[in-house]
Amino acid sequence: MDPSPALRETPLVMSWATFWVAYGPSQGKLGRVMLTATAAQMDSFIQLAPGRWRTPKGMTLTLAGYINAYGLAKYPNTFGGVVVSDGGAHIMVYLTALKSDIEAEFDALAPIGTLSFVVTPHSQKYLEALRNRVLREAPSLRAKGIDIVHFGPNVRTGMLTIGVKNLTSRDVAVLNATFGADNICISEGSEVIGT
Repeated sequence: MDPSPALRETPLVMSWATFWVAYGPSQGKLGRVMLTATAAQMDSFIQLAPGRWRTPKGMTLTLAGYINAYGLAKYPNTFGGVVVSDGGAHIMVYLTALKSDIEAEFDALAPIGTLSFVVTPHSQKYLEALRNRVLREAPSLRAKGIDIVHFGPNVRTGMLTIGVKNLTSRDVAVLNATFGADNICISEGSEVIGT
């Protein structure tokens, strides 16, 4: 399972602090933090206890974080993310297609019975590109009266969630036409305070 040299030097997403972007008083400021490392750096993780690793710089990474980083690096067009339950004892791995060879590869990274696999419509890579598109288009949408106050990928639905202040049916129609109704989930949103 040794990745190619090019893949080993590709930055991997390790942890997301938050997935949305806030507008209003904090217009245009990103409301998320991403920690990254390369696959080569991941080789030097030291297992501290079942499900926890430490990097050489002392950052602790959970098994879910490791699975997430591995999925993004190895299967960027298939991997949809992870959701943790039972206090970290169970991890649902979201994939755009269930394939036994890919599932076996993930299963080899975790204790037996820890992972289950769920189908999702979109990969994290796709949703991140869509998120970036929404970020670019938000100012022009605001000029048209569509006030996006938060948005970000939802691992469970495999769609981009968009919150709009004072949401109207016209707003829904414009956003669906702009980003694709099969890609987004739109709801009423309110200003985010403290960002």
